[in-house]
Amino acid sequence: MRQWLVLALLVAVAIGLWLAWGDGTDARLWVALLLGVWTIGGVVAYVAFRRRLFGHLTTQDYIIAAMFIGLLYAVILPWRLGLGRIPVIHAFVFAIPFTVVFIIAVRLVPKPGGATLILAGRGILYQLLGTGLNPLWWPDFLLQSVAVESYLLFTGDHARTRRSAIVLGVLRGLMAHLYFYFVGAPFIWRTFYEGWFVLWQIFLGSAGCAVGGWLGHRLANRVETAFHYGGV
Repeated sequence: MRQWLVLALLVAVAIGLWLAWGDGTDARLWVALLLGVWTIGGVVAYVAFRRRLFGHLTTQDYIIAAMFIGLLYAVILPWRLGLGRIPVIHAFVFAIPFTVVFIIAVRLVPKPGGATLILAGRGILYQLLGTGLNPLWWPDFLLQSVAVESYLLFTGDHARTRRSAIVLGVLRGLMAHLYFYFVGAPFIWRTFYEGWFVLWQIFLGSAGCAVGGWLGHRLANRVETAFHYGGV
């Protein structure tokens, strides 16, 4: 079984490299990215299975995840309605509420696969209710999920400590910004930004995610206590 899994991963990597080495078309780039993310995700999943870390998500977990998928969509609505026009620091301001909600969600669904369900679910919901389904952005959801799940797998800390909450927030935000500015904007939207602007936005977004992680950790303790005493 292990040999077949390794062989499948090597084949995926080889195909991805061949596609990326081709004529540079958008389709090839997207498929290469998708295969790369799936390959990394497959390694993470294999390690998790070997360590027997996968626990079954319960009906309660799915209900909580669905609730937070909706909340993650709701917190971005002010930016879609015009708040995104805040000059200079909009990346910093936007990252805070989103990260707060995400950290609380990770605390309340502390099982392998929970973060993937929430992040991918939020991305699909955003497309269904807003921009329409576009598979070119799906590697973004997968990249964020793989990064977060990898951290949770190797640390086992589902935002229980302040440091873990901050790292999780920054890690997710960093993956989102990297995909947007280096893949989404230039290859999907055909929009190009100056290097200094990209670095500035990534810095602001990461700072906002760090603040959101810190606040999320503080609020998660209270929300978790409320859930406990509420019998959830």
